[in-house]
Amino acid sequence: MIEAKNIVVRYGSDAKVVEALNSVSLSVSEGEYVAILGANGSGKSTFLRALCGLAEFESGNVTILGKAAAFGSFSDTLFGHVGVVFQEPEGQFVMRDVGTEIEMQLQNLGIPHNEQKTRFERIAEEFELHDLLKRKPEKLSGGQMQLVNLACALASGARLLILDEPTTFLDQTWRHRFLSLLDKLHQDGLTIVHITQYPDEAERAKRICLFNGGKITFDGQPAVLFSNEKLLSRLRLTAPIRLQFARVFGFDAADTDRAVEFVQSLNSGPAEPTQPYYVGEAIITVTQMNYSYRTSGFGIGVESLRLHSNEMVGLVGPTGSGKSTLAFLLSGLLKPVEGIITINGRRVEDYKASELRRAIGLSWQMADLAMIGPTVEDDVRFGLEDEAIDIRGILELVGLGGFEGKIVDALSGGEKRKLSLASILAAGPSLLILDEPSAFLDPGSQADLIAILRKIAEQGHGIVIIGHDLHFISELADRILGMKDGRIIVDVSSSAFFSNPEYLEMLGLPPNHIVNFRKILASRGIILSSGTLNSNEIARQLKLAGAT
Repeated sequence: MIEAKNIVVRYGSDAKVVEALNSVSLSVSEGEYVAILGANGSGKSTFLRALCGLAEFESGNVTILGKAAAFGSFSDTLFGHVGVVFQEPEGQFVMRDVGTEIEMQLQNLGIPHNEQKTRFERIAEEFELHDLLKRKPEKLSGGQMQLVNLACALASGARLLILDEPTTFLDQTWRHRFLSLLDKLHQDGLTIVHITQYPDEAERAKRICLFNGGKITFDGQPAVLFSNEKLLSRLRLTAPIRLQFARVFGFDAADTDRAVEFVQSLNSGPAEPTQPYYVGEAIITVTQMNYSYRTSGFGIGVESLRLHSNEMVGLVGPTGSGKSTLAFLLSGLLKPVEGIITINGRRVEDYKASELRRAIGLSWQMADLAMIGPTVEDDVRFGLEDEAIDIRGILELVGLGGFEGKIVDALSGGEKRKLSLASILAAGPSLLILDEPSAFLDPGSQADLIAILRKIAEQGHGIVIIGHDLHFISELADRILGMKDGRIIVDVSSSAFFSNPEYLEMLGLPPNHIVNFRKILASRGIILSSGTLNSNEIARQLKLAGAT
């Protein structure tokens, strides 16, 4: 179905050439489910662009369904036969509403009107879209957008589906639903090529092709790859979370009976002395605040909230719960309809825009959108009034030492995330608000970011982390705020939140087996000192306290 032979793709100029793909060859047979896995910059996305005729390769050739997938000719030769879903949900819509978007795909096939109607109804039924057909794209959640994108990709009767990080911005509920739908489509005979940097997603495939340095370094079954700890460590990847847990504790986290048996064998008592974390002065206070959008009517309300220096707060909740809106209000980008927000003792409306930037640093989900460039140093210095700011020291702090002259567009996804942090820190804010900071990052880059954020907090900054990745947030947060339907309904310590499955249920988030395991530990009187969901860190805390 896919035959890629000796593909070479190079980017750059004569002065500096990057070989994104180095003689890559790959065959995919009909009915296969293949995951393309690799760290940031390994060549995964370039390979997808080569398949889709979006990257001009220097040598080699690609055929899909027996047709050449040449640069710039993909839509002409393969439309209707191959469906593609990219990582950014909103960028794939062109029509005014969901129904028209699907209709356009069918009309472009040139099939009879009656057949169009039949296919439309089948797609709407199969993907449960009837309630969304009149909705405008901008009114959909990220998960709903990707569901529609998937429906459009398959509306034409495509035999092959190519996906590029499609779950990046989905909450855990939508992510599970999306991946389960892929499983069903594969069982029905669809051929799938799924590009991802998440081992848990790659494991669902029957075959994994591991990219590194523009080459394929492994091609085989998931079980074989994830048992090779040396290879994973060398490439800064990890095994799926469930396998990590099983290696540490000797049983599957979903096996409640084994978990209870294990915990009963432990010495009871706290895993470590549980002491309240240090909290500095209040940076932001919110009192009786309300805000609503005029167009949609959706609103959020916060009776009381305080965010402090030296504190890392996780802001979690399902898609559409109001997390990003709250971030815009706290950073002064939106003004409340009523109530009071103060930043360092001053009401937010008394700040000038330039003063707000120095007080509150906001990092967007899409780091590229906030970049000015052209070089790393230019980007960090943009808009700064103080020429004496230690740019090099800031870049060293975020892991970009020596990158001052590097072109922004040449940075990897992980490097752009670090640059976004550097640009915020240069303004000297008291509080950083980071919206989905782990998006686009491979496991190694996430570990780097965790270490960087800990250093930033130690310097006295407050940090709010908005995200759907509970495992990432559990490594950092001292406290968890849980939002649902525009209200904060959970405000507890991270340790308490990640030891009580009822909080996930309250927020409408899916169950988590390691949270259940932590609850069993707590029932035995073993209270972990942090909210970590990392299996190795849980084992470390148990060992330190002599519980094991």
